[in-house]
Parts: sequence; C-alpha cells; structure tokens
Amino acid sequence: KTQFEDPYQNIKKPFYLCLGNHDYGNSYTLKSNSQFQVEYSNISEKWNMPAKYYSIVKKPCEFFFLDTNLDIMSESQIMIQFKIMADKLKKSKQKWKIVCGHHPWRSVGGHGNAENRFEEFMNDLCKVSKFHLYMCGHDHCKNIILKNNQMNNSIIHLLVIGTGGKKYHGGEDGRPQMDNMREGDSELLFHSPHLGVCLLDATQKRILLKCYNENLQEEFKHTIK
Repeated sequence: KTQFEDPYQNIKKPFYLCLGNHDYGNSYTLKSNSQFQVEYSNISEKWNMPAKYYSIVKKPCEFFFLDTNLDIMSESQIMIQFKIMADKLKKSKQKWKIVCGHHPWRSVGGHGNAENRFEEFMNDLCKVSKFHLYMCGHDHCKNIILKNNQMNNSIIHLLVIGTGGKKYHGGEDGRPQMDNMREGDSELLFHSPHLGVCLLDATQKRILLKCYNENLQEEFKHTIK
C-alpha cells in the first residue's frame, strides 16, 4: 500500500516484477516471504509476478525474469530455475531477448559485480542462447555497460537501473567504482548516481534506452542495433 499502490496510483500500466533480496525478508530466517510477492498478483490490478521466475512477450521483445537470490537457494533449486529459463530462451521467437533480474552482472555501484554462482549462471545462459540485454536493480544508480560475451564473441548490453527510490550509496560523491570494469570484459558507457528512470523503446531494428533524472531531464541515451 505505502511502497507500491499509493506512489504509483496514477500510472495506469501493468508492472512486471522480479524478486529482490529484501523480498525474502530482512533476515535469512524469513525465507517464505517471497511467495507472498507472487500471491499478491491475485489481489492487485497492476502487480504482476506470476511465479518466482517467468517470461512475458511484449512484441518485438520477450522479457525473462529471474530470481537472482541464488545465495539462499539450494543447488537443485538453482538448476531447476536454470533449466526452465534456458528452455524459454531457446524457444523464444521474438526479435529481442531481454533478461531481467535484481542483482547486477556488472556494475560500478556499491554492490559491484556478480558473485561467483551468479556469474556461472549467467555464463551458462549465454551458452544456451544469445540474448541482447540484461536489466537489473540492486545498486541505486544508473549504468549502461557493454559486456563481452566470450561464448560467441558478441556484446551483451547491461542496464543497471536501481534508482526508483533510495539514493545512491556507493562511492564518494556518487563516483563510479571503476575497478569493477575489467579490460576485455566490460566497458562503462554511462553512470549516474541520481534517482530516475530509463525508457526502453523497441522496434524490429533497434532498442533505444533513454535515462532520465528524477526531474525527467534526459541524462543519456544509447541505441542497441
């Protein structure tokens, strides 16, 4: 009511959500809280989380929502998710495949790059099927990063857009932590510590990402062809 329904009451659009670390609860003793996030889809008109991981088609894109909280999953739970989502990726007929999760793969924010098991998970997804963009939150900043996909010698675009409410907490004066970028692996195109949003506009020929600050002033735009 206070964190979702009231603040977004004037936005008459469906929201598609993925689980973050706080959705499991404030301690590791509250692991069942995540299921309530799924079940809330049956109550709210705009909240959509049909499962802990799922995909939706919004032509010409298909979005693949992961549960990236691998640190509190068993290996068998991780592998079940991987097999289901890998199969969805392989079978997708859409022009653009966009993977969404809470935790960053690469980021110059305070939380930084993926932990080992999530790194393995994402690399294994790359082996299964090509996808074009990975979007996440967790770090309270905006990043657009080019990630080298060594599995098929291509580039995956990364968008960190965790700027919906809480201000940036990584780096003095909002500076990017450039040590997280590795030569031959990842390249930072854009960083902003300001609150705001990113608009994704997709056609058959390109995806346009436009980042705005909290006053809806355009900060940066990038085209994926």
